[in-house]
Amino acid sequence: MKLTDIRIEQFRQFRQALALEGLEDGINLISGPNEIGKSTVAQAIRAAFFERYVTSTASVYQPWGDSAAAPSVDLTFEVDGERWQLAKRFLKRKRCDLSIGTTTLSNDEAEARLANLMGFNVAAAGASKEKDWGIPGLLWIEQGSGQAIDGSVANAQSHLEAALESLVGDIASAGGDDIIHAVASQRGELLTPGGKPRNDYLKTIQQVEDLAQKAEGFAPRVARYQESVDRLGELQQVHQITQRDRPWENLREKADAARTQLAEIGRLQQEQNSDEQALATHRTLLTQLATRQAEAEQLSEQLQQRERDRGIVQTELTALEEKTEGLERTLQQAREAYQSARGVLQQARKAELHQSLQQARAEANEQASKLRKVQQDVEKLREQEAAARESSQNNRIDEAILDDLSTACSEHDQLRIRLETVATRLKFQLVDGVTLRLHEDILSGEGEVLLTEAAVLDVPGLGRLDIEPGGNDLGTLQREYQQQQDSIDALLSSLNVPSLAIAQERAENQRKAQAELTRIKELLHVTAPDGIEALATELDTALRQAAEAAERLEGMEAPNTDLPSLDTAQSMLDSTEILQSEAEQVLQSHQHQLAIVRDRLESAEKEWQRLHEQLHSEKRHEELRQLAAELTETQTAASTLETAIAERQLRINDANPTLVKQDIERLSASATSQENMHREREREIHGLQVYLQSAEALELADQQVECETELAYAQRRLADFERRAQALKLLYTLLQEGRQKLTRRLQAPLQKHLDHYLAMLFPNSSLQVDEALKPDLFQRDGETGKLSELSFGAREQMGLISRLAYADLLQEAGRPTLIMLDDSLVHSDAKRRDTIKRALYDAAQRHQILFFTCHPENWDDLGAKTWDLAALKADRPA
Repeated sequence: MKLTDIRIEQFRQFRQALALEGLEDGINLISGPNEIGKSTVAQAIRAAFFERYVTSTASVYQPWGDSAAAPSVDLTFEVDGERWQLAKRFLKRKRCDLSIGTTTLSNDEAEARLANLMGFNVAAAGASKEKDWGIPGLLWIEQGSGQAIDGSVANAQSHLEAALESLVGDIASAGGDDIIHAVASQRGELLTPGGKPRNDYLKTIQQVEDLAQKAEGFAPRVARYQESVDRLGELQQVHQITQRDRPWENLREKADAARTQLAEIGRLQQEQNSDEQALATHRTLLTQLATRQAEAEQLSEQLQQRERDRGIVQTELTALEEKTEGLERTLQQAREAYQSARGVLQQARKAELHQSLQQARAEANEQASKLRKVQQDVEKLREQEAAARESSQNNRIDEAILDDLSTACSEHDQLRIRLETVATRLKFQLVDGVTLRLHEDILSGEGEVLLTEAAVLDVPGLGRLDIEPGGNDLGTLQREYQQQQDSIDALLSSLNVPSLAIAQERAENQRKAQAELTRIKELLHVTAPDGIEALATELDTALRQAAEAAERLEGMEAPNTDLPSLDTAQSMLDSTEILQSEAEQVLQSHQHQLAIVRDRLESAEKEWQRLHEQLHSEKRHEELRQLAAELTETQTAASTLETAIAERQLRINDANPTLVKQDIERLSASATSQENMHREREREIHGLQVYLQSAEALELADQQVECETELAYAQRRLADFERRAQALKLLYTLLQEGRQKLTRRLQAPLQKHLDHYLAMLFPNSSLQVDEALKPDLFQRDGETGKLSELSFGAREQMGLISRLAYADLLQEAGRPTLIMLDDSLVHSDAKRRDTIKRALYDAAQRHQILFFTCHPENWDDLGAKTWDLAALKADRPA
């Protein structure tokens, strides 16, 4: 997918239209300082795709203070060589139009087609949410969110899985998934994903804890009962006093009196405001009358000035008319010089072509020689690659099973130690010749036996001893120990090795062979980045180019050696063209100036005539007399109003309305507080009475027995939950291991693209994806950890290359891609930023990237076209 044109109008800070036209295939750097509108452009693109044209929440896109604006976004883009045009209008002219070649769609149908193309969901109602954004939400990084990738991947997971399944086929077993989901569901009813109790299991644990605490809490209840009796007596005494005096009523009467006083002040202020408005009107009228009087007196002076202006314009016109003939002669000479220089340039171009063909033939022969040498180097690397691949195949081992085996062996050793610790030890020291029988074993001399289960010791001539080993969990430990040994044997059998050490040795050999394969592949990529076939094609092309250049040279005449160089001839043509253009512009400007001066002369004469007639009219003299009378009357009325306003303001100031307002607020708040305290005290008395009445009826001893009975039952129920949780946990682990084997095949295509970018940013490291296709475990320098545990800057960088990998995966599956980065990588240092540039440039060979930044100087070596938003805003029409 390639976005070619963007047009935004009445959208946030872009009240006037802003257009970005002719966006390029690879990286487009859109720069400008903070608040210039970079994020607004990105937001407009999001709104064009995600937001419903009918949504009322689009008011957030209107420019500040302009509720009449109708935000609009127009986009033009290409998909598989076909032209798409999208026009979306919000609020006042709600509409969505989509043109695909000759097909036109509108409104809901158009939005559904866009969602199907891009891989997102149309919101059912209201503003679009992140959960609906799908693939674009993954590839379009908002400002400050580059490090947060898990949520974006989760929202796009179904689309990613569909793309993967189109590449590797359907490899998952729906029946197996149903069993896993069923077990996970039952396990999830008892345990959280982290293995903590939940629901009824957690409630039972809490119930046991609560009942145990309750069983110990009867003594404090007696003390609480006595405290409540004392508190009730105190509250009842205070309540009787306030119920009798009702102090809040007196406070409200005072507040009402203050309100009456404030109303009288308000009436005075209204009268004051009315008179002040009338005074302002009179003053305005006085200003207008004085202005009119001054304008009437200036009319004679204006007539004299118009007379002087008319003479100046006439003189200027005469001087311009005298220059016309010389300018026309200069233009004719410039045109003749241009035609002569044009003929010389044509001859110089023929000579330049002859020389370039000779140089192309020499360069093609040299390139063919170099390519033959590269072919030989590639053949040697292919032989080394075959040897490394054979070594890797001979030492192939499943890393996941090896990890399980290592874990199982460690747990087996721990169980053995625990078993020896709790087992019954039977030490014996017998007289020579005396023997005892323990099951099938004969004991003699001196020694020690560990008993992990019931045993019978036969004592000749005396009878037998039945020995029952102690320890409540001994039997459980014995079974776990045997189960763990069975698991180890099964894992060894799966790996076809006799021991853990040999399996680890094979794994190390396999890793070394894989590292060698990676090194050879990188050398092959550097030596022949497009493959051996492309190398051979390139060699054939070089040979063909040399032959074509030689053939063209044979049919050409030898160039004239007296001609100037192509640059000199072009410079001569450019100079004469400039002279011709300048002469044309001078003549055109001169003619334009003549027309302007003639118009000015005509206007000056008309204005002089108008002023002359106006100055000597009888109507003007009558208007002057009326102005003088009206001015005197208005001055008298304004003086009367000023006196009344000053007297009334003294009365208002003496009353001090600010203090009266404060008295009302203080007295009202005090009355409300007093009454609320009285009501709250009344409620507390009622609550204590209810509590004491119920407490007197309690039989604490019966309650304690009942509590202990409930505790014993809850403890038995908790034991049942614990056994069930352990069984479900074990079953879920076994099922999940089988499911992971299938999942790894589904992850392989994505892992391939991740490894491609990871090798650029973090050599000799690996990044694994989990079942939900999210980047998860990161391994570097022999250490493994979660991606979320890296620094903010590293997570931001990993988030970027992960999105580039998702884009490669989607393109490989035939899905359209567009990458949009809003001020990403601001936390990266200069060295890491240079590495990121390689990854971005590599991705730009396959995808279009819109890169918004306020630091263009950090990215001026990306080989990308830069769009300066500040310059675009300055050049647009007002």
